[in-house]
Amino acid sequence: MKKIKVLVVVWVIGGLITSLFFLMSKQLQQNSNQLFAASKIKNKQENSDNSVNHDELLTLVNYENNLPENWKVDLVSLNNGQVVDRRIYKDLMEMLQTAKKEGLNLLICSSYRTQKK
Repeated sequence: MKKIKVLVVVWVIGGLITSLFFLMSKQLQQNSNQLFAASKIKNKQENSDNSVNHDELLTLVNYENNLPENWKVDLVSLNNGQVVDRRIYKDLMEMLQTAKKEGLNLLICSSYRTQKK
């Protein structure tokens, strides 16, 4: 009877260790994929002329990647006082109108942010 209890305990502990190993390896794989994607973006920006993607709407900006000195934004105001880049305005309005036709009432509550904001 003691041998069976010991075998059950060993089997349970082995299962827990295996599960933990599986979960950790899955998390490591996700972290690895994120780092790989981030390094691809960074390498593309480092190899470009001014670290701005040729599609300015896809420019990475964070604590490591500042906006260029000559960066300008052409803003347009929405009905609720929010402002957005003029280059997205037409598509944004089409999306909002389509949503309204589908019975959805979308609200833009976080749009362009100044450096101060």
